[in-house]
Amino acid sequence: MKILHIIYDDPKNPWLGGGGAIRTKEINEFLSRNHEVTVVTGNFPGVQKTESVNNICYKRIGSKLNYVLSRITYALLAGLYIKKIPHDLLIEDFSGHSPTFSTLFTKKPTVAILQNYFGKNSFKKLLLAGIIPFLYEKMFIHHFDGVVTVSNAVLKHWVGDSFQKKVAFIPQGINPAKYQNRAISEKILLFVGRLDFVQKGLDILLASLKLISDLKIPLFIVGGGDQKRLSALIAKNDVGDLVVYKGRVSHEETINFFAQSYFLCLPSRYEGWPLVCVESYALGKPVLGTDIPGLRDVVIPGETGILVPSDNPVAYAEQMRNLLENPGLRHKLGAQAYQSSKNFEWEKLAVKQETFYKEMVDYGR
Repeated sequence: MKILHIIYDDPKNPWLGGGGAIRTKEINEFLSRNHEVTVVTGNFPGVQKTESVNNICYKRIGSKLNYVLSRITYALLAGLYIKKIPHDLLIEDFSGHSPTFSTLFTKKPTVAILQNYFGKNSFKKLLLAGIIPFLYEKMFIHHFDGVVTVSNAVLKHWVGDSFQKKVAFIPQGINPAKYQNRAISEKILLFVGRLDFVQKGLDILLASLKLISDLKIPLFIVGGGDQKRLSALIAKNDVGDLVVYKGRVSHEETINFFAQSYFLCLPSRYEGWPLVCVESYALGKPVLGTDIPGLRDVVIPGETGILVPSDNPVAYAEQMRNLLENPGLRHKLGAQAYQSSKNFEWEKLAVKQETFYKEMVDYGR
């Protein structure tokens, strides 16, 4: 097959580099063994406009001056590249924040990859401008011939219960070899993710940390974003002596931070199917998350972690203390989390995705 995959994000993108970009890289590296794969992403500083990596042709389009301009120009130019790049199948990591209207530019079968849903949360992040992603999510998903989604909860958020298109449920994954032979310890609390204060609940995490400050356990924050806002929240909660901001680091360094953690902190307000959970599991570390769609699909309460009500720093702090003061519980959850991680190997997931892609190409003939 000639596969054309469009996605704004990229693992190297300094403004994002999220789980969707990692998934695109891992799945397409497997597919490129037998198929011709082109990936079109947004542009960003320090990257070539066209390059071949692991047999995948990458094309970066649009401006690299800043994040907003990069995202807007990517959305505006994507259709031109869809029209001129030969393909048998068009794949789009569908996002209301990058309205490309991709299916209007091809007559070939189309597949949307759904990893997250913003819905009304778009208004919290963008105020009145949130109407654009909100409407695009609601209206345009029905133009695709098929859908790959990370969970049933994500699909229901997007389309409800009446969606009649072809659907494949394929979660996020890991490469187990990258997590082996690590020195395991318990020294830190850990947050890994973008400094997205609306989605990721960092304000909740820092307020919770203040409530357990007597334990004097440092919190490492790994990820890029608005450092000024982070500093303000740290000062507001008077936890400057407990927070270590690492910023954006290599994947190798991130894995080592997982290995040093007691557990992963993920007090999100909304999620799709966060890859960081399975990464934590691969090192035998449980997840302390929130009881929201998306996290319910990956964190099994009492087995691989604990879920608490969202937007509740008191409840979150209680469970942080519970896990820290009960090593038996923590280690039991961690051992079960490690066993769970074996179900999420990229190569196994890529085989399922390849099978679905072939079905879609046959469907379009």
